[in-house]
Amino acid sequence: MIGIIVFDYSGKVTGPGTFVSGAPVPGTPIPAGQALDFDIVNATVQVNADCTALLKYSIQLKGIPVPPIGPYFDRLVVVPNGGEFLEMSVQSPISKPMWIYTFKRLSPVPAPVSWPAVPAQ
Repeated sequence: MIGIIVFDYSGKVTGPGTFVSGAPVPGTPIPAGQALDFDIVNATVQVNADCTALLKYSIQLKGIPVPPIGPYFDRLVVVPNGGEFLEMSVQSPISKPMWIYTFKRLSPVPAPVSWPAVPAQ
């Protein structure tokens, strides 16, 4: 999975992402192996004083008429002054929690983000 996530200072989380489905997505017509673009929706992050955090989010698949999939719950460690977050999935509606992530800070100022368009073929 790859994505761009915006964490604002109120705890709101937004952003686009792309992942390849390793298995069919339950309740959808999505077969295994399909690349899926999504937006993060209904997301919040709670950061504690000790730099641990809990991220709750759902994903809305683009171009596929299905309701948001979620919620997902991930635990994070915010590396102070390092511009980095370490994350581990602990609850997922479509698979066993097995994802481990690393986030790199691109900017200290929250701003809208989006993927460049993929040309039609």
